[in-house]
Amino acid sequence: MYSLAAILFFIVTYQKKQKKYGITQVPFNGKWWHYYERGLSFEEGGLWKEAEADFRTAISKRNNDSNFARTYGRHWISINNKPGYFPQRELGIVLYRQDFIEQAIDMLEASIKTQASTRAKIYLNRARKKFIKKNQSDVSNPYIEIYSPQNSSWTNDSLICIEGIVKDDTFVQSIQVDNKDIYIDQSNERIRFNMQKTLIEGKNIISIIAHDLSGKQSIKNITINVDYIGPSIHIENIQKTQSELICKGSIFDNSGIVKVTINEVEHICSNKKNFSFIKRFSLKKNVFSIDISAIDLAGNKTSANIPFFPDNNTSSKKKLLAYNGNSEINNMMIFALTNNISQNDNKSPEIILKKI
Repeated sequence: MYSLAAILFFIVTYQKKQKKYGITQVPFNGKWWHYYERGLSFEEGGLWKEAEADFRTAISKRNNDSNFARTYGRHWISINNKPGYFPQRELGIVLYRQDFIEQAIDMLEASIKTQASTRAKIYLNRARKKFIKKNQSDVSNPYIEIYSPQNSSWTNDSLICIEGIVKDDTFVQSIQVDNKDIYIDQSNERIRFNMQKTLIEGKNIISIIAHDLSGKQSIKNITINVDYIGPSIHIENIQKTQSELICKGSIFDNSGIVKVTINEVEHICSNKKNFSFIKRFSLKKNVFSIDISAIDLAGNKTSANIPFFPDNNTSSKKKLLAYNGNSEINNMMIFALTNNISQNDNKSPEIILKKI
């Protein structure tokens, strides 16, 4: 049984601008969902103290926020056709409205911990922003760190993933990659991000922008170079003596040459753009061809095969084949026709470029 004072408190209503607040759809009899519903009504009317009191009472009877809260039996709470029970969230909001910022933050964080909601996250950001401004706790701009790809790197991919992290002494609010927003579920001190980015051939400058809750901004640009063409292999001279075959040539690539392999012997090029070589092959070892491959900094591979007959002083027309090993684009084929590989042949092969 309720006292007369309690009954009078239960049935009290407020009227503002011809609308009544502090009402419930069913007769009020002190259940937790009645306090919650009446608190929402008070909140709608801007009656913060009254709403705060009802939400605190509702929490004392049932504390955890939930999208689905059962009143009794198979009946679920639904107020104005909106399911869910969020007294912690709504208490946090009315505390924020009354400028009790630290208490509001505690309540909103508790609400999100038990049942995340967009409304709670929005007001938590507002409360944190107000707290930061009041206490002047935001000292530095956000710090942007890119995990991948490395700045000034080379690739032969047309699509890459930009991965990194943004850190802040307060809370990171937004991140953009080339003016496209990264989805952020909730502001935090550290937020990792990734985004697929389409590249064009040549130089690509990608801009990452981050803001914290107080509006401080940081910008970081990275450059990605796209190269679809493999190293060019130039055979300058081939000479055949009684005992050996001498091959002189050079390799060039604009991005830089990582490695050259000549008949299974590797040469590390340390990203030099030019690599010159003179290779001698003993005819006693039954070498029937010279195989050359080169890999550039972007990952493109060019290979060449020069066949010859060690038992003859000359050879019939042979084909020197060099190709770009990147299978994702139109490969570049290099055909070089060689005539009479002999002691007196000092002429470089003719190079014809074709796309296939």
